Amino acid sequence: MVSPPTEEIMRKRLMSVNSTQESVQTCSKWLLHHRESIDKIANCWMDIYKQTNDKLRIALIYVLNDVVQKAACKRDINVTLTFHPHLINATTISSVTVKKAISRCVEVFGERNVYPAHIIEEMKTALGEFSRIATEKDESQNATEIIDFQKIIRAIESFYKNEMLTEKAREILSRSSFNFKESVQGRVKDRNEGIKALADMDSSRQKLISFLDTVEKHKQKGLLLHELMKKTENTFNLQLRDVTVINDAYERFAEGIKKTKEQLETMESSGCMLGESPPRDAPSPTAGDDPFVHGVDGEELAGGGDDMEMDDEDKPGTSGSSRCFLKSANEYTESLGSHSIRRSFQWFYVNLESAY
Repeated sequence: MVSPPTEEIMRKRLMSVNSTQESVQTCSKWLLHHRESIDKIANCWMDIYKQTNDKLRIALIYVLNDVVQKAACKRDINVTLTFHPHLINATTISSVTVKKAISRCVEVFGERNVYPAHIIEEMKTALGEFSRIATEKDESQNATEIIDFQKIIRAIESFYKNEMLTEKAREILSRSSFNFKESVQGRVKDRNEGIKALADMDSSRQKLISFLDTVEKHKQKGLLLHELMKKTENTFNLQLRDVTVINDAYERFAEGIKKTKEQLETMESSGCMLGESPPRDAPSPTAGDDPFVHGVDGEELAGGGDDMEMDDEDKPGTSGSSRCFLKSANEYTESLGSHSIRRSFQWFYVNLESAY
């Protein structure tokens, strides 16, 4: 008899597998060699699958595929049924890349009759529903679909109805006793009674399996409903954003109309058009903007080399008929006063503009 492997050995063996055919077949032979411990190996397989990356997950799916196919050829139902629930659970946590590998394996299982038809259908249902969830999620990110509210209402009502039925079944099971030892010992007196007891236990087992299948389907419906509600929430958020932008635009438009109406009423009552005030961002004059900062004579010299000399007929006092009202540079300087006075007026002007 082969000694059962330890958990450390099982983890080391499963963690070292890769997607090559040689590695998969070697690991598969090792698992079938220790088929007496197939329950522990399957649990270890699932624990590693939950914690690892997609690359090792695909390799583990290939190992499972090889193991159950070889076990089905030898009619070892124990091995195939042991991995069945783990494959369903693995589907629920797998990415799209891993699901493609699982889908190919499920197709092979159906073609080669590795599992019964109802188990194959269960695998396809789980795989198909989760693939549809991923597809709907990708589509919702690219475009906003029109939401069917009646569909959402029906889905919510159906989910709560199934939830109530499932909860009642759980209460019944919690009050039930599954210890058949005492009842069997009291009623089994001959072969016929033993056959009846086995039939009753098998019937109870089938009912439990059916209940677990119902709970699993209810779980899938809950996940689908969650995705549908999430997509609905995203759609409403997008619509709320658009409505908020439009509302802000209409509010600004209404404020502009109100302001224009007030201006028109003021113009109508006063009978004159209001002058436009300078814009808010108009720069205020500074000391550097003073054209006479260097003096009038200096400013004229800085103007360039143009000939500013007057003709004889344009000079003041040379002609009685033509009188020039232009002041000379000295007269203009004396009329303005000293440089400090001009700077004081400039400072006053700048501060006056800043106040307004």
